[in-house]
Amino acid sequence: MLYRVVLLGLLLSGTAGCTWVDTSPAGKEVMLVKPANVSNCRFIGVTTSTVKGAIGNLNRPEHKVTEELQAMAKNQAAVMGGDSIIAKNETRTQSTQAFDVYKCGY
Repeated sequence: MLYRVVLLGLLLSGTAGCTWVDTSPAGKEVMLVKPANVSNCRFIGVTTSTVKGAIGNLNRPEHKVTEELQAMAKNQAAVMGGDSIIAKNETRTQSTQAFDVYKCGY
C-alpha cells in the first residue's frame, strides 16, 4: 500500500509542472502586447482561456499555468484572424484569463 502511495505521489509531482497546451503554428505568429501597442489596430473580439491550476491537491506552477493560458489565447486569436492579444485581467484562482484580440498587421 505504501508503495502505491509513494508511486502516485511521484507521478503527480512529476506531472504538476508539465505543459499540456502547445501553441499552434498560426498561434506562434500572434504576439502578446501591451494596450499602448494596439492604438492603430482593429479590435476583433475577446477570448477566454481556462486550464487546470491543480492536479489533485497539488497546485501547478504559476508560470506553467500562465504559459498555457497565453498559448490557448494565441491559438484562438489566430483562428479569429488576429495577430495580437492583450491580457484583460490577471490569472484568476480558477486558472481563467480573458484576452482582447486585435488585428494590427505586423
